[in-house]
Order: sequence, then C-alpha cells, then structure tokens
Amino acid sequence: MRLNNNVTCFDILNDMVETSGNVANSILGAITIYMLPCLYGYIGAVAATLRLLRRRTDASLLSFTDRGRLKQNTVLGIMCGAMIGLFAGYLLKADPTQGLGLSALALLAGYNVSGVFSFMDELSDRLFRPASAPGTKA
Repeated sequence: MRLNNNVTCFDILNDMVETSGNVANSILGAITIYMLPCLYGYIGAVAATLRLLRRRTDASLLSFTDRGRLKQNTVLGIMCGAMIGLFAGYLLKADPTQGLGLSALALLAGYNVSGVFSFMDELSDRLFRPASAPGTKA
C-alpha cells in the first residue's frame, strides 16, 4: 500500500520500530544510571542499619530514640546512591574491568553513609575553605 509522497506502510513501520527502540534504550539507560544507584544505596544502608540494630540489641543498648537514626540512615543511603548517579558520567568513562561498577559503588556508599558524608565534608573544606593569611593558623 502506498501513501502520499511515495511512503509505504513498511517505511512507516520501520520508523516506528527504530523510534521505539531508541525510546526503550533511553528509558533503560535512565533507570540504570539514576534509579539503580539509589536502590543499591538503599540496600547498602538497610544492611548497615540491620547490623547496627543487631549490635545494639545484643548489647541491650537499643532505645526508642534510635528509631530516627535508623530511618535517617536509610534515607541518606538513597541520597548517596543518587549522588553516585549524578556523577555516573565521570565514573562510566573508566573500563569496568579496572574498578568498581556504578552499582557496587552505590551499594558501598549506602553501606557507609557516615564515611561518604565525612569524605564530602573534607572535600568541601579543601575546595571552599578560605585561604588563611600568612602567619595565622588554619
């Protein structure tokens, strides 16, 4: 069947298939780069939180006020995964066989939330701390 301007149904179908493939790849790429690091960060934070909960329970040190801390750790794990997702463009340039993958890095960041934030604090201090005047202590 021929449509106007000598365009056939096959041409239209072929364009639709190519376009849908591009859309599917874009969606999969967005999920891989942005959603999976958040989920792996969450998994790491939950694992660390469960370990902390177990240690505090075994030592009979668990209190009601720990509830907020445990929730905070899981939210911070998601945030760490999201931050890793933001820097994914730089991380993905490296050869995957030479280092940690994006998901593994997000999992480790979620597992050690406090370490990630102390690293970010130290990096921020180094980058944005005003230079001290000569003769004064920093």
